[in-house]
Amino acid sequence: MQELKENSVMITSGMTAFYEKLGFQEPIDTSFIQRYHPGHYSVENNTICFVTKDEEVFVTPFTRQAVSTLARHGYAEDYFYVPFAQGDIPKEQRTRWAELREKAEKSYFRDYVSDCIKWSDRRCMKKLSRDILRCCMMMPDNGIRVKKDTDEDIYYPLCNQRRLDTDTAKKIGKYNKHNEVVVFVYRDGRTFLARGNWILRLLKEAGYERTNLFVPLSHGESILDCRIKRRWDAIK
Repeated sequence: MQELKENSVMITSGMTAFYEKLGFQEPIDTSFIQRYHPGHYSVENNTICFVTKDEEVFVTPFTRQAVSTLARHGYAEDYFYVPFAQGDIPKEQRTRWAELREKAEKSYFRDYVSDCIKWSDRRCMKKLSRDILRCCMMMPDNGIRVKKDTDEDIYYPLCNQRRLDTDTAKKIGKYNKHNEVVVFVYRDGRTFLARGNWILRLLKEAGYERTNLFVPLSHGESILDCRIKRRWDAIK
């Protein structure tokens, strides 16, 4: 429990909630939840507020580990005011809050990969070797900036890479090919691109099925990011 507190912002008297987009601030009043909700927590917009039995109030970004820790220590879920869940941030600790948010975001991806792998294991989907994956290019989370004629666009991975939802489950273990470019969603939920026909047999042997997926970089686009372009050119 101490670790969770250290990865949270403690709400103290006189703290201010600052709404960056709206440009205004207001004092944080937690007197009601301190009085009526000790030993409880509330979740809103990927943010958790929990009140200790000593009536201390903490706020932390949502993670599975945080919820598990609270449940393990006897905290019950409830519904009450959650600071920093409506676009506001702790004015006095904005840097720390940003760091906690960033740390939580990384945990979402780890949870996503873990869920996808478990889903694939239940369906006996085989792994591809590291050597095979090295001959492919994994699509970056922030997408690939491209240009075709005068139009620019960004191609993102085919799955959201934050949670295993129904759409993601339908795409795992699927591939498609267009103009000598192959796209496939690997067993860990990440999107890969390959060139040529060499990988098609390997995908089929691993249990992949062809479906109507959009195939990035197969329509004459130019990659605008030099680093990604070098990587793509290297796997010709």
